Amino acid sequence: MAKLPTFSFSKNALPSGGTLIAMISEGAGLPASLASSPAKAQLERAMKVDKFSGKKSSSVNVAGVEGGLDRIILMGCGKPDALSEPDLLKMGGKLFAAAGKAEKLYILTEGDQKNGVLSPAQTATLAAGAKLRAYH
Repeated sequence: MAKLPTFSFSKNALPSGGTLIAMISEGAGLPASLASSPAKAQLERAMKVDKFSGKKSSSVNVAGVEGGLDRIILMGCGKPDALSEPDLLKMGGKLFAAAGKAEKLYILTEGDQKNGVLSPAQTATLAAGAKLRAYH
């Protein structure tokens, strides 16, 4: 089994280091905490280059971002109300693979002003999928 990173969840606070995963609903912009961060320009450029729109299980992985984080992963969650438990488990596995050898993962559950993101139960299922992927 791969070494499982430490998971932390935050509604709107950005960590000072480590790897941040921001869940993005389909058609949504950056969460407010990222939209006002030093990494905003890098993230917007990466989203444009990758044509990231928040579709389910799509992702953008940006390493060496401004502001002290090692990496920010934008994970598309599509329409959160339409996600099934198997969808969330698969997304968690993809998230774990994208995080690489990160020791600390911070999952940002804040949405933008128009769109919410995952519920606490959905977020827990996502983390369970990441843990299951560690056994692979």
